[in-house]
Amino acid sequence: MNRIILLALAILLSLVAQAQVKTISGTVVDAKDALPLIGVNVAVKGQQRGAVTDSDGKYALEASAGDSLLFSYIGYSSQSIVVGGEDIVDVVLAEEGALLDQVVVTALSIEREKEKVGYSVSQVDAPSLLRTRELNVVNALSGKVAGLQVDAGPVPGSSSKINLRGIRFINQDNSPLIIVDGIPINSDIESFEEQEFFGLGGQDFGNGLTELNPEDIESLSVLKGITAAALYGSRGANGVIIVTTKKGRATKGLGISLNSSFLVDEPFRWREVQSEYGQGESGAWLPLADNGDGTFRRQFVNFWQSGNSWGPRMEGQPVKWDDGQVKPYEPLPGNYQDPVQNGYQSNTSLYFSGASEYIRFRGGFSYANTDRIFPNSSLERLSLKAKTNAYISDNFSIETTTIFSQNENRNPPVLGNSERSFGKNWLYNWNRSMRPDVLSNFRQGPDGQQFVNIGVRGWEYYKEVLEDRISDKTDRLIGGFSLKYEITDWLRFTARAGLDYRVRQREFRIAKNEPGSFTGRYDTGKGIQQQLNLEALLSFHKKISPAFTLGASVGASEWAQKDEFLSFSTQNKGLTKENIFHVSAVNIQLIDEFGELGISQDIYRKTIRSAFGFLDLSYKNQLNLQLTGRNDWSSALPLDNNDYFYPSANASWQASNTLHLPSFIERLV
Repeated sequence: MNRIILLALAILLSLVAQAQVKTISGTVVDAKDALPLIGVNVAVKGQQRGAVTDSDGKYALEASAGDSLLFSYIGYSSQSIVVGGEDIVDVVLAEEGALLDQVVVTALSIEREKEKVGYSVSQVDAPSLLRTRELNVVNALSGKVAGLQVDAGPVPGSSSKINLRGIRFINQDNSPLIIVDGIPINSDIESFEEQEFFGLGGQDFGNGLTELNPEDIESLSVLKGITAAALYGSRGANGVIIVTTKKGRATKGLGISLNSSFLVDEPFRWREVQSEYGQGESGAWLPLADNGDGTFRRQFVNFWQSGNSWGPRMEGQPVKWDDGQVKPYEPLPGNYQDPVQNGYQSNTSLYFSGASEYIRFRGGFSYANTDRIFPNSSLERLSLKAKTNAYISDNFSIETTTIFSQNENRNPPVLGNSERSFGKNWLYNWNRSMRPDVLSNFRQGPDGQQFVNIGVRGWEYYKEVLEDRISDKTDRLIGGFSLKYEITDWLRFTARAGLDYRVRQREFRIAKNEPGSFTGRYDTGKGIQQQLNLEALLSFHKKISPAFTLGASVGASEWAQKDEFLSFSTQNKGLTKENIFHVSAVNIQLIDEFGELGISQDIYRKTIRSAFGFLDLSYKNQLNLQLTGRNDWSSALPLDNNDYFYPSANASWQASNTLHLPSFIERLV
């Protein structure tokens, strides 16, 4: 009898144990787009049981109530869930540092909790940048960061200036340092004739930021304060903008993203002008002197003698124009708007992304084409990008970034207020009786070689847009390589190498018979600009006591810049044959008569070697102190005095973790 009772108890206990162990299943998805994650490790803590998610992100394993399930995936924050009475456990994993409202990217691309940063850091995500469909990423920042001023260029492809700390220099660039995936890039404003973007008569060919595709950007961090950018030394004196580009996501299958946009540009507003009186002053036309003897040509309507429009009233009366034809003298209210047309912008991008358990990839291309509101003025851009993240092991990862762009900027508009630009001089000096149909036909004479009277106002603009050809072609390669090695769970080593290599070719093909240019003019220039950046960083982060957490980093870097420019100009000495624009086509006879050609070559080199470090101390997740220091050695300074030191300190207090604040104040914080 006792044996029977013991056997029954054993069977009962076995059934109870089997009832406690059950099959737990579910799906693991990405927090960003809710797509399934492949290859996520699911383990029961303290036991040998585990599973891996399949191509649909699904898993199944046996566990008991009270067991802890650990979900881990390389590049994502791990998550632990205690098994209760449910049989289905669905999990959402977020990328490490992907929550923009909790983590910000600071100097040296280090991610920190936003509440622990003791200075101003603004972060802008991809949806905010793409909302306006801007081709220029700088213009897309306008109005999105407090204190950031954007001076947008007048047309697509123009330089856009960023100001974070006010105007520090009158005649120098005040733009911040731009970092793309840890790579410092060249963002200087370009002007072929060494004229500033805001200068008189210069042409704006754009700057380095206009060559970045907004579709490639995941987020931007703006470091405005001196403390925030101190780890970048003198190069961060105007602030720093850190750009993080998009990478592949760990999702099922091959991801394809196709985007296309089309925008129409038209003038926003025209100045109001009177259209009652024509050329002249005091109610009469200004006649044109002839033969230099003080006599005047007959009193016909003359376009060129005056830009003033206080001559006879235009009432449709028949008058003889200076071409000898009798036509009505009537108002032309929109005559100064004639050179402007509607423009358009189109942008198409195609990207592919994929992942395995250890590798993620994202790559593709975009093509943008812009016809500006000025005739024969356009911008064409082709951009290719590939980014790969390889997770070799749980503690070793590699990231590579390659961005190639090709831009061609044709006939960018002349800026300022010269007669060659569509500025205020055009408005003020073009009288209200000016006939665009005559002005655009500026070549006269049987051979079509002579311009109308040189005094004509506005002919330079028409000649430039109809005959002159000015182009700027740029090939640019941005390449980056970085590795991270987790030596322990509290010690990490990071190394980066980055290259920004740009080749620019510019041509000015000036048509013949411009006054003083004889048979035309040809200017050309080629520039090769490169920046190489090497960087190594050893980081420590550990809770050293129940109250204190210590973070510290030391590192070194080398930044080398080399620019080389070669230019050639006929300098108004003419060409041997019309419309043959080549170095060999220069008129040798005119060289002998007027002097040498304009040939120049410039080479600029600079190297900065640096050592830096910072200390980050946190007390009970309430008080935070950070000290930083950087020392630079510059090749541009004398050898006996070529270094300078940049220290900084900042502190923060997380009051919400110290005080029991009312709920409405916590919501404000």
